[in-house]
Amino acid sequence: MIMWNTTPTGCNNPLIRSSDTREPYRTITLTLLRMYPILFMFVGTVGNLLSVYVVLRSKLRRHSTFIYLAFLSIIDLAVLYTFCVNFILHAWFNIDLQQVSLIACKIYSFSIYFFPQTSAWILTAVSIDRVFALTRGVRKTRRTRQTYTILISIFLILFLLNIQFLFYDNTYMLSLQKQQLEDFDLPNNNEELIFPSSSSIYRIVDTDMDINVVQCSSEYSDEYKQFYRDVWVYIDAIVNVYLPFTLMFLCSTIIFLSVLRTMRDAHNSNKRLVARNLSTMLLSINAMFVLLTAPIVFYLMFEKRTYESRAHLCDTKLKPKHKMIKLLFIILMNANHTGNILVYCLTGTEFRTHLFHVLHPFRCRQNNSLIRGNYLANRQGIFNESRRLSAANLNKDSAHNQSQTSRTSSKKHYQRNSPPLTHQTTRMKKVF
Repeated sequence: MIMWNTTPTGCNNPLIRSSDTREPYRTITLTLLRMYPILFMFVGTVGNLLSVYVVLRSKLRRHSTFIYLAFLSIIDLAVLYTFCVNFILHAWFNIDLQQVSLIACKIYSFSIYFFPQTSAWILTAVSIDRVFALTRGVRKTRRTRQTYTILISIFLILFLLNIQFLFYDNTYMLSLQKQQLEDFDLPNNNEELIFPSSSSIYRIVDTDMDINVVQCSSEYSDEYKQFYRDVWVYIDAIVNVYLPFTLMFLCSTIIFLSVLRTMRDAHNSNKRLVARNLSTMLLSINAMFVLLTAPIVFYLMFEKRTYESRAHLCDTKLKPKHKMIKLLFIILMNANHTGNILVYCLTGTEFRTHLFHVLHPFRCRQNNSLIRGNYLANRQGIFNESRRLSAANLNKDSAHNQSQTSRTSSKKHYQRNSPPLTHQTTRMKKVF
């Protein structure tokens, strides 16, 4: 697979071939691309799987809120792997997953739309569910069948919405080359490309390829490009950003007012306190989602308007800077899918309690074994002491019985040898 530096010859810049003009952005970008995916995959895998395990192994699975959060952890893990695996292959092995095969390109293009949208809508669904639980009372929501029905509906609708990406061909390279020819009015494609003089490890930074482009898309298809510009851009913005953000904001406002109302109530029951803790946790999750996802959303809205002028196309230092900024916003977005368990632990009292019990089974078994061992040892000591005392008592009783036997035999011997006392008395009467 050949990746090229597409700085056009139409740009009369004497520094166009120098890689020093791209520093320090190219080095920072490559370092981030190499380090952050590995770290996020490790932390995100442990955190999200642990969240699912805690919910499934405790009574939290009876709450509809935690059922949503368990599925959210699974989808967040899928989002992380979708982004991070391709970045690792790019930065470490100079391999673009979308260029490996057409099937890989289609699956990646589908996943990079489907999983983030699903994550946003699961969080929206749990917010709406929490509002209904608060408005109908503070009792536990145990409508698990209804919860699973809503989740399946979300998966099905978003799958049908994004199934189009499984039918597009990978025409990104041809479209990129054609766009360069149009931008600089080059007569043919024999001299418009300057192959990179830098090391191959910097190709992802030095080339004009987008750092996170969806190659099997209608955006780069001559047949469906109009559909992308006139229809899909707005559908994606509404489904992935505007509608979930609006619903989450409204639900978070209602939840926040409910939390304030319960905090002012001095006679809160235990159930109200549990409901308040759950609402606080959900508010924190929504706030983290909006704060970490909004930067990349707004950046993508203004990206093409900012960087499509000829002056920017000829600025070799702006390109790596642009990639570094975009990568930082992607890292923020992926941090939202990595650190949910931290929010659960900091703000969710009930989740934290069950997590503690899940993380300490071995310690509890050790304590139980120690207590059982001490109990058996004490019991064995008591048993041995009882045996010793029983033996002592038995010896004492044997000695006592022997002494009693000897006394009885002596008494019998004495009575046998001595004359009866009555006869002596009779004889004395006869004498008198």
